[in-house]
Amino acid sequence: MFAQPSFRTSISSGIKGYAHSILRQCILVRSNIFKMQRIEVHGAAYGGMDVTEKVQSVVSRGVTTIEASNSVFGDPWYGTVKSLAVTYRTVQTMTCKEHESITLPQGVQILGAAYGLADVTGKVESLYGCNQKSIQANNAVLGDSWPGTVKSFSVTFATNQAQTKVVPENSKLSLL
Repeated sequence: MFAQPSFRTSISSGIKGYAHSILRQCILVRSNIFKMQRIEVHGAAYGGMDVTEKVQSVVSRGVTTIEASNSVFGDPWYGTVKSLAVTYRTVQTMTCKEHESITLPQGVQILGAAYGLADVTGKVESLYGCNQKSIQANNAVLGDSWPGTVKSFSVTFATNQAQTKVVPENSKLSLL
């Protein structure tokens, strides 16, 4: 069983300071490893019009495919073919129980990490910075912040660069 405080600590430390539209999607990666994804929308434009708030609103409702059309965004340039451009970043949280490991992809930014009751962000950043991509969740590596209790380990990370996708009018843009 996962220790709930660790999961909540990682989530709150991982998203602290972010005021972006968020899509959360929790999936089972493999036995006892869970991954939660969210999308942070940094900006969006349709036909020269800023539609960031509209796209953020749609994404916050869990929609990952957005139609580039006048019926969705209005017609800022009547009679002109337009495009939809969205700049976003994917943020993920992976969680496992004690004695499992989490393998992080190349080129990510560690936003937060927790093991048991401890914030282990600095330790995970140090291990990751030393090219250790697979981090074992155990007391020897991460310390024993909660003696006698089976703990969980969570890491929240993001791709280092935001992506921009552009599609022409009457097309669909998929964020995942």
